[in-house]
Amino acid sequence: MKRVVYLLICLSIMACSKNDGNDKTPLSPDPDTKTDSDTPPDSDTIDTGVPNLIFPEKDQLCLDANITFNWSDATNSVSYQIQISTNRAFTGIVEDQIVDNSSLSLVMAVGQDYYWRVLSIDADNVKSAYSPDQAFYVKGEATSNYIPFNPSLTYPEQDSEVAHANVNLQWEGSDLDNDLLRYDIYLGTVQNPELFMSDLTTNTLEVSLEPNQTYHWQVHVSDGTSKSIGEIWSFRTN
Repeated sequence: MKRVVYLLICLSIMACSKNDGNDKTPLSPDPDTKTDSDTPPDSDTIDTGVPNLIFPEKDQLCLDANITFNWSDATNSVSYQIQISTNRAFTGIVEDQIVDNSSLSLVMAVGQDYYWRVLSIDADNVKSAYSPDQAFYVKGEATSNYIPFNPSLTYPEQDSEVAHANVNLQWEGSDLDNDLLRYDIYLGTVQNPELFMSDLTTNTLEVSLEPNQTYHWQVHVSDGTSKSIGEIWSFRTN
């Protein structure tokens, strides 16, 4: 009889111990709990696209002063801002307009080189970065020589930081006459740098500089008859 009672007690203990808190059965998800896949993308993270310039093309000679500027439609844009300047620094702006489509017709003064760029604006009035600028020339009276376009910056990027050893300065120059271009490079730690190297025929110059300095540099480009002076660019060394 004692054995039967003992056996019943053991079976009772074993039955109670099956639900001891270590049950590994997964819980059903709360239907009100949102997973990452249920969360819509944040609309504030959607970027406004940068337009691509179509016409006038880069370094184009325009024979007609009536020019229809064209650029590509940009993502999420509702309007565009176009700027046209007589220099690549855009300190000589002659046109600055906001339009609701990707073209604008203007009559430009002849015998002048121009630089243009476009940005896009979305429905919340958020502006994109400007497109890379492009140069063009509106032909005037017959001339035997065209002034070279202002040089454009390639490297280092404006206000960037670079290693001080073996900095490879790079720029781009162009001329409607396809003349051989020569470059004078001004470089230094002052705002108006002095002449550093003259009469270069390549558009790159490798220099070794001091660390932890801010450098300013400028390129003058000549075709042997006329000269174009670029803007002053800056970068830092580490």
